[in-house]
Amino acid sequence: MISSAQDIALGGYYTCAVITDGKVNCWGPNTNGQLGDGTTTQRTTPVDVSGITTATTLAVGDSHTCALLTGGAIKCWGSNYVGSVGDGTTTDRTTPVDVSGITTATSLALGKYHTCALLTGGAIKCWGRNNNGQLGDGTTTTRTTPVDVSGITTATSIALGNYHSCALLTDGTITCWGWNGHGQLGDGTTTDSTTPVVVSGITNATSIALDSRHSCALLTNGTIKCWGSNADGQLGDGTTSDRSTLVVVSSITNATSIALGGYYSCITNATSIALGGWHSCALFTDGKMKCWGSNGSGQLGDGTTTDRSTPVVVLGITNATIFALGEGHSCVLLTDGTMKCWGSNYYGQLGDGTTNDRSTPVVVSGITNATSIALGDRHSCALLTNDTMKCWGSNYYGQLGDGSYVTVHPKPICRRHTQKIYQQILLLIHQQQRDLPPITRQVFNPPQIL
Repeated sequence: MISSAQDIALGGYYTCAVITDGKVNCWGPNTNGQLGDGTTTQRTTPVDVSGITTATTLAVGDSHTCALLTGGAIKCWGSNYVGSVGDGTTTDRTTPVDVSGITTATSLALGKYHTCALLTGGAIKCWGRNNNGQLGDGTTTTRTTPVDVSGITTATSIALGNYHSCALLTDGTITCWGWNGHGQLGDGTTTDSTTPVVVSGITNATSIALDSRHSCALLTNGTIKCWGSNADGQLGDGTTSDRSTLVVVSSITNATSIALGGYYSCITNATSIALGGWHSCALFTDGKMKCWGSNGSGQLGDGTTTDRSTPVVVLGITNATIFALGEGHSCVLLTDGTMKCWGSNYYGQLGDGTTNDRSTPVVVSGITNATSIALGDRHSCALLTNDTMKCWGSNYYGQLGDGSYVTVHPKPICRRHTQKIYQQILLLIHQQQRDLPPITRQVFNPPQIL
């Protein structure tokens, strides 16, 4: 059982955590060595990442993982066939290796097959796949060691999509580079760019967020602007037309944070925003929520399965404090410590004891004292007041961390994880763009992580 966990965040199919002594634990699939334990053996319980003792932050790509260390160096491990690990080779690494030449990093971000680091002073270096110019060095040449992003010297934050990258600069402007097939670079074209281009009309951004095909920015006045793919209405402008220049997200006037996922979005007045697989949501100061985008599984929570190109109210949510989005499901933490989820439930990721999709929120069974939540594509986790964790949903790769691939846990299964006090649980998920193998095991009632 995980004890003294402090924070959680989920992605796709494998999971990693930073603990208080600066070590890292990972579990789940390990085909390319992405768990960093010196093997390619799948793990259903946490294993130590070899040689990491000073990690502060983790990030995950398609099947590689990187850790930022206290001194500003970065170590990476896992799939490396396009140089994603940054050690000058294309050899997969089952244990962490130093990223060549990086000693002053302050943050890092991973795309599908590329990695970028923000350095002290505001420069950016990137490495890995570069087929769309996502490294920003003026070429489409894959790089196995870091290269400078052309012309960037005053960046304050970075964000990566699958094949494009963006940087927020000190003057509130944004530059982007890489794949632009849906207009996600925001320069008024759909032409890929191998060097940074200015996002048109942004001069007062405070944060940025990227998905594989669209991008959003939170502005100083609390509004949100988005651009790129809009096939499911995920830009929130009332249309389903792709946008190569910015559009305002309808009815959002007081957002305080923003994050993107796939093809949907959600809001609440708004104190936070997140993007899921095909929808987006926002949380407001009064504890209510709005969502927009794809709604085929009911993930917008409005009682329908109708796609929405402008925000709609999530039914029955009046006291939400935080929320998270998966590929096709959504969950909220309420003020009383309980949780509600809605949307796709094929793998039991809603935690209500069924596999029925829900178009309105349902109570997660057995959760009464949650403090934080995080969602992967097909599974969900909650951090509890006693600093333990519970997870539910797809467990094909052992990503629930309970030591099994069991279909249903009738009650929580736990084992004390001594001397593993988590300072930051970054449940970083292997987000592949291919179909899962046949799934025969799911967990519907939350078991505790071993």
